[in-house]
Amino acid sequence: MIEARVEHIVSKDEMSYVVFSSDIGKFSMLSLENLELKPLSSVKLGFKSSDVFLSRSKLNECSVKNEILCTIKRIERGEIIACIHLSSFGYEFESIISSDSCATLLLKEGEEIFAYIKSTSIFISSFDDKH
Repeated sequence: MIEARVEHIVSKDEMSYVVFSSDIGKFSMLSLENLELKPLSSVKLGFKSSDVFLSRSKLNECSVKNEILCTIKRIERGEIIACIHLSSFGYEFESIISSDSCATLLLKEGEEIFAYIKSTSIFISSFDDKH
């Protein structure tokens, strides 16, 4: 889970768009519910490993807002899927991709890579509403 703070919230008709700041950078989340968050609230953000996609280069002119520059810590490659263990600013998480994609990208442990997560894939695992 990534520790973050609420920076900005836009809510309308049971939908919310929230921007967070963290040690890793800014994150955005699109939620189909009106969240009870306030600016400066502390949260822990999460996402599923299968919702993390990887790119060797920075994606420009792309609809995905959540970008994390990571180091590949370990690769577990099976016949069908590969689990890529990633690290960024002390946070560790995984990306589950096909073994074919892993081979195509020529991924190696110790390399830097960009991880991307769609705003609809980010969720809040816990929050502190003291602010």
